[in-house]
Amino acid sequence: MNILIIGATSGIGKALFENYATDGNRVGIVGRRTHLLDELRCQYPSGTYTATADITKQDEAEHAIRSINKKLGSIDLAVVCSGTGDLNPSLEYAIECPTLDTNVMGWTFVMDMLFCIFEQQGHGHLVAITSVGGLRGEPMTPAYNASKAY
Repeated sequence: MNILIIGATSGIGKALFENYATDGNRVGIVGRRTHLLDELRCQYPSGTYTATADITKQDEAEHAIRSINKKLGSIDLAVVCSGTGDLNPSLEYAIECPTLDTNVMGWTFVMDMLFCIFEQQGHGHLVAITSVGGLRGEPMTPAYNASKAY
C-alpha cells in the first residue's frame, strides 16, 4: 500500500510510520524537521520517501504532497496528524495564533488538497487524527480545544 503521513516526526505520526514501514508498505512522510525525517528514512530506507514542510505554509505543504504523490505514483491512505498547542493561562492572543494556523488553516488546506487528489485518482482513504480536547474545554488551552473540535 502507498501511504502518506503528514506530521510523522513525533507522537502518533511517528508510531504509525514505524508500524507501516515495517509492514512492507511504501510510506511518504512529511514534517517540519528535516533531520528527524532523515533519521526515520535511515531506519527504514526501503520504501520511505520524505518531504519537509510546515503545513502553515501552503506552498511548502503543496510541494511536499505533490512530491510524495509523484514518488509513490498514487496515495492509497493519507493520515494527517500534524497538530500543535501551547498552554496559555494568561490568554495571550499571540500564543493562540500558531495553534490556529496549524490546526485549522494548515489542516484545512492539506485535507482539501488530499481530497482533491483522491477524487482525481478515484480512490483513497483519508484519516484525520484529532484529540479528546476537541470534546471538552480547557481554560488554559482554548485555541487547542476549539481547533481540535473543528
